[in-house]
Amino acid sequence: MVIAGELEELRTQLEAAERARKAAEAELHETSDRVSELAAANNSLVTSKRKLEIDIQAMQVLLPSIV
Repeated sequence: MVIAGELEELRTQLEAAERARKAAEAELHETSDRVSELAAANNSLVTSKRKLEIDIQAMQVLLPSIV
């Protein structure tokens, strides 16, 4: 009887560990997806910033000839 109780307790702990593992995997996937989204957004912003910097430089070159 003692062994059966211990076996049941181990099964319960195993099930809890399995649920925790699945939850951690799900959180990891969500976090990885979010990191990918943020990296894409960051790359887009960097590209936009570079374009704006080039546009500003072009305007600074043209501005003295207009004035």
